[in-house]
Amino acid sequence: VIHKIQTHMQAKFHTRLTVASLAKKSHLSERTFARHFIQATGFKANEYLQRLRIQKACELLESTKKTFEVIAYDVGYEDVSACRKSFVKIIGLTPKEFGGGLCEYCTGCDSSESQCKGGFVAVKNLRMVNLTG
Repeated sequence: VIHKIQTHMQAKFHTRLTVASLAKKSHLSERTFARHFIQATGFKANEYLQRLRIQKACELLESTKKTFEVIAYDVGYEDVSACRKSFVKIIGLTPKEFGGGLCEYCTGCDSSESQCKGGFVAVKNLRMVNLTG
């Protein structure tokens, strides 16, 4: 059940998703859904969605020339400032630092490069888990 919801979230991350709508889609009460979601992913549904959106923002920063403001809206944020705060909290870098290849995990970045040579994966632990085994 949670795997299907994760797949749905990955397809619709840029839209308005609520715990209530996700619980309804999974045919569970909100409380039961929340418990199962945390058990399966290690995150509350809203935290997972936020991390998913920031992961997508990282991908867009690396693969497009879009501004962070445009990317913030593309990944589902209505407020660029909130997106930037989430980005810094989750990634540990500002969007400009991330786009400039200044990640602490890199083994050879040059500040003039637009991407990390070290293949830094921005957001870890967004794992898909099947609760049915």
